[in-house]
Amino acid sequence: MDIDYKKIAEKYKDYVISMRRDFHMHPELSGEEIYTSNRICEELDRLDIRYEQIEGYNIVGIIDTGKPGKSIVIRADIDALPMEEKNDVEYKSIFEGMMHSCGHDAHTAVLLTTAAMILEIKNNLSGKIYLCFQSGEEQGLGAPEIVNFLKKQGWVDCVIGAHVFSFLEKGSIVINDKNFLAGSLSWKVKILGKGGHGSAPHLAIDPLAPACDMLLRFKSLPVNRLDTLDAYVVNPCMISGGTAPNIIPDQAEVSGTIRYFNREGVNNLILLMETIARDISSSYGAESIFEWEDVGNPVINNSRAAALGREVANEMKLNLFQKIFMGSDNFGDFLVEFPGLYVGIGAGNKEKGIDKYQHNPYFDIDEECLPMICEFFIRYIVQLGRKGL
Repeated sequence: MDIDYKKIAEKYKDYVISMRRDFHMHPELSGEEIYTSNRICEELDRLDIRYEQIEGYNIVGIIDTGKPGKSIVIRADIDALPMEEKNDVEYKSIFEGMMHSCGHDAHTAVLLTTAAMILEIKNNLSGKIYLCFQSGEEQGLGAPEIVNFLKKQGWVDCVIGAHVFSFLEKGSIVINDKNFLAGSLSWKVKILGKGGHGSAPHLAIDPLAPACDMLLRFKSLPVNRLDTLDAYVVNPCMISGGTAPNIIPDQAEVSGTIRYFNREGVNNLILLMETIARDISSSYGAESIFEWEDVGNPVINNSRAAALGREVANEMKLNLFQKIFMGSDNFGDFLVEFPGLYVGIGAGNKEKGIDKYQHNPYFDIDEECLPMICEFFIRYIVQLGRKGL
């Protein structure tokens, strides 16, 4: 039986847009997604889809076709960011200092809508589909808990997901064979000095001077000390210290992010940064404490899953291309354990002024892209069931 994918997607257009606007108006920070998770559960209950809540606000819906077949995972992240929205739209955030400026509201709405569409064609499917709503992605949370849950269910044949990008025009899709999004580490250096009066620096040990030196040295590492054929970003994004213009503080801090694809190279980079921090601090008579945290693995697609994705994209006549981004997403944690595919979906429209990069107070999407994403997921699920990887 032939399935009219576009017709089904258009049928749910109003629903996916209304759900996206609901989530957009009610953004919640990582690990605090109370309203969002409750709304997801309400919709899954309405659709009569069984689900489990996993360690906090992670939710996994389970659609079992009752027939043997592939186990497929679709993932959406649900958290927002600590930003004040500056858009003048009817669905503007109602919470001060919080905004869906990364597109996770769209991801959540798309997954709920895809779930409804799956039920419509359930008789044409086999196996199980897991609908994974992930809490806390912006802080590197959620993915490990859901991955552990999925491993307990048995083998997963493929895990898929999509991220909206408003700097790409609607109708375009990025599908990379391997590297797509970078892995991410957070780092912080505390520099311990000796406080004193601003007029007598010889009686103190100023931690601000080594902090400034480190900031500049760290930024230059990808060019001067690492293989330029490997992609790295070392970016100090915060520097702090001091309480008054005439007081030399006891300590200062520099912190930032590392983005990478080569794990062995980044391990060497960390050792190099620790050495630089220690040596610079010592040269000023100060001490340093270096800390780092693994936020997420690189997003490295399975080549066979990507090939199937390109088939689907061509069927839909999407503008298909490949591009690597140094942004990160802990969807990579899923791909460490299971074969799968993460794609970038164009959600921009320059004529409407929708073309901002993520994490921007004016970030928005062209909602006309939402049914297209749902259609892509449905087509992919059907093709995967027929062909496998």
